[in-house]
Amino acid sequence: MTTSVFDVAEYVLKKCIAAGAHAISAMKLQKLVYYCQAYRLA
Repeated sequence: MTTSVFDVAEYVLKKCIAAGAHAISAMKLQKLVYYCQAYRLA
């Protein structure tokens, strides 16, 4: 089973909300998903 970018974005958003962030910008979400991908490939 593969994980889609949408699954990763949803996970990141849930973690941010749980940490107390009210909202994050689309650019910040894109950067965090990019970092997740880079970490996975390393």
